[in-house]
Amino acid sequence: MGIESVSHLNDFFRLKVKELNAQFEQAKALIVNHNLSVGLILEEILREFLREVLPGRFGITQGFIAMGAKLSRQCDIIIYNCVDYAPLYSAGDIKIVPSESVAAVIEVKSSIDSKRFIETIKAFDTLTRMGIRDKYLFVFSSPQAKSIISWLYKYDFKNRCKMISQCNDDSYIVSDSNHLDVGDLEVIPKGIVSLEKEMFLSLSHCQDDKNDYWGYVEYEVTDMAEKRVSCLQQFLTSLQDAIIEVKHTELFIPYDNIKEGDDMNDMRDLKIKNSFQLVPF
Repeated sequence: MGIESVSHLNDFFRLKVKELNAQFEQAKALIVNHNLSVGLILEEILREFLREVLPGRFGITQGFIAMGAKLSRQCDIIIYNCVDYAPLYSAGDIKIVPSESVAAVIEVKSSIDSKRFIETIKAFDTLTRMGIRDKYLFVFSSPQAKSIISWLYKYDFKNRCKMISQCNDDSYIVSDSNHLDVGDLEVIPKGIVSLEKEMFLSLSHCQDDKNDYWGYVEYEVTDMAEKRVSCLQQFLTSLQDAIIEVKHTELFIPYDNIKEGDDMNDMRDLKIKNSFQLVPF
């Protein structure tokens, strides 16, 4: 893919960010004092967008995930393998799909506060126990990234670890310095998107002058034409890595500026705009 083609692709996604934000503002303007209805519209806006850009072998739906007799709470967006798996139940736009078919789950919010964020982590905790690894939080408008990080520590990870230890009859080491440890990283969102703030926080291994750590990193990514890559494009690339086995394709972000042999999640050679340390490596 040449520089000109890459630039056009990036322009497309930058315009998509504006388009999705405009649809959000239209919904808020027309549906006043009905936050639930606005939220439902936003979910459908994002589902339709994902149907446009993701490969056809992935179904995009809302509904529930089943693992044996266990059933998740209702999920805003479920991305699942619709070629090899059929829904267990379908009623209109709502489906129940088997856990082994699920590639990723996305929770969609018009806005978010501490209470809603904790509820999301609780739901992601349940999904993790059902074997769902890749979970994302997509917020159309959001507070500062530092606020999101501070809310993360309000979830009772220590109690969660005790429950897992009791269920598995195994020991689980928890840091005394905070409520979050390496084993809990599978629970929290793999990525957090805010369209309004043009922000994508990626759960990554990061390295600075002092130490290595796992945390949320906001990258300043540019294409070969030195144009900024939008948060939406970074989100789709992370999502692509989660659902497609083939890596380093040029579907969403050209990786010419990543050294050969680097994993697409290990972008320490890129410029870091912000980083938020969670646990030491």
